[in-house]
Amino acid sequence: MFDTNVLISAALLKDSTPRRALDLAARSGCLCFSGDTLAELRIALARPKLDRYISQSLRLEFARIMAEQAYFVTPTTVPTVCRDADDNEVLAVAIAARAACVCSGDKDLLSLGQYEAIPILTPARFVERFGSEAQSLS
Repeated sequence: MFDTNVLISAALLKDSTPRRALDLAARSGCLCFSGDTLAELRIALARPKLDRYISQSLRLEFARIMAEQAYFVTPTTVPTVCRDADDNEVLAVAIAARAACVCSGDKDLLSLGQYEAIPILTPARFVERFGSEAQSLS
């Protein structure tokens, strides 16, 4: 499960660690969303302040590709461990999808370390942890 902040960084910065993490996940796993988390991504990517990085049409294309590649779940319960409801939704999707981890740059999520035995990793830790596994699968 990738948090919106990581996905936005991956969309805007093609040579970034978040992009490497996303590419790695797309090659070796699957991306999980709920309707709410995909809507959050689309809303965030439509913000005009991102126009200076890449065009809105490319950002919307990125969201479309994410939706096509995604495994969709409908969480049955949403935890209330974070102060931000969007962070709680990320955890709910991770649980519903039985995700291997949550990849996030959000300090509130990262401070948990894990939730219900699902590790919460920065993009750099994600690449470090899963990069060698993907290479050995090739």
